[in-house]
Amino acid sequence: MATGPLSAKEVQTTSREFLTAWQSGDAAKAAGLTDDPAKCKSALEGLAKQARFSKVTLTPGAPTGGKVPYTVAAQIDYKGAKSAYSYRTSATVERDKATGKPQIAWQPTMMHPGLAKGDQLRTGEAEAPPIKAVDRKGAALTPEAHPALAGVLDSLRDKYGDKTDGKPGVELFIHRAKSAKPADQLPDKTLKVLSKGTPGTLKTTLDAGMQSAAERAVKGKKSASVAAVKPSTGEILALANSPEKGFNLATQGSLAPGSTMKVVTAAMLMDKGMTSPGKSHPCPKYVTVGGWKFQNLNKSEIKNGTFAQSFAASCNNAFHLAGQGPQRRRSDQGGPGRLRHRPELADRHPHLRRRGAGAERRPDGGLADRPGRGADEPAQCRHALRDGPGRLLPPAVHRLPVAGPPDARQGPPHDEAVHPQRSAVADEADRDVRYGRRGDVRGQR
Repeated sequence: MATGPLSAKEVQTTSREFLTAWQSGDAAKAAGLTDDPAKCKSALEGLAKQARFSKVTLTPGAPTGGKVPYTVAAQIDYKGAKSAYSYRTSATVERDKATGKPQIAWQPTMMHPGLAKGDQLRTGEAEAPPIKAVDRKGAALTPEAHPALAGVLDSLRDKYGDKTDGKPGVELFIHRAKSAKPADQLPDKTLKVLSKGTPGTLKTTLDAGMQSAAERAVKGKKSASVAAVKPSTGEILALANSPEKGFNLATQGSLAPGSTMKVVTAAMLMDKGMTSPGKSHPCPKYVTVGGWKFQNLNKSEIKNGTFAQSFAASCNNAFHLAGQGPQRRRSDQGGPGRLRHRPELADRHPHLRRRGAGAERRPDGGLADRPGRGADEPAQCRHALRDGPGRLLPPAVHRLPVAGPPDARQGPPHDEAVHPQRSAVADEADRDVRYGRRGDVRGQR
């Protein structure tokens, strides 16, 4: 029995036999050259029956090791609508460990590079008509102008296209496999338009100007996201991710916001009269909440400190103490700063299952361990404290005006007596940055 790496001749011979059988329409023979004949045969037959491929021509490229690239060229024929279509993909030749013979390692991408497990290529009337997405002011939103929205616009078409006045056209598209969790479901993807449909106008809550600012804010970052939300209604004004493709952190990220949440908690504590900037507010090394012992980073502490100093140092234990006794009961009843445990996150983050009741209400909104620094820099937080929760947007975006007319649901104006307190806390944070006095007192377990 042959062993060891494949020779160049073995790779070339096996790949040519596979491609020749596929091109000739002998799905069974081609599939028999793979390590999963049943799946490969079904996929090849689907290209003819569901994708409506005919006159298939396969042109191999130069192999690299066991990987063989090739070009697929075909004619798509659907109810008289015909169109040529071509693309490049590849297959990998491996040695069968049981027999020693070379064989093709089955992957859905052999049929098309955009296919994943369970996906199918289909040609027919689109399941949803195309859409003309516009922002809250009527400005057009396109993937060319807003690359960060490409996936979002596909999802909007998938979910709301049939609710518009548009008419579907005939397309070649990837029909995505059904996801176990609705939140993880990917939209179908159009690959080729054979006959254009009539777009239906779909008005969104997005703001084109804020969207552009959000995209500029994350551009070039290794991993960053922006989700700008109108607090009074929950409407999404902008979404952006870097990198643009892949996991949508702005809408699907489930890790805690870290010490950024202290801005909301601090504002709530002062608004409810639970504390004030100059009030004595201990920041001990340790504190026990709900049977869990919490320790500040590096066992740091602030002796005889004030609430403003605790906020400036981002002291977790100071906020833990603020949640005890009557104050904690008031927080648990709801209102700003209410933090609730989300059991459904335990499936995605198993370590959440071991958190105690105290950990479920960490003052920084934490439910999951986060490596590295939290977003608790005083310079980023001071504007939000002074301007109230209505301005809690990412630093690069929060100075832009909220789109649309004033909303009666926004409630009464902020109590002017509260603003000096917020300003005092923010000023303390500024001084720590300016004079290098900022303590690194974030909590750790």
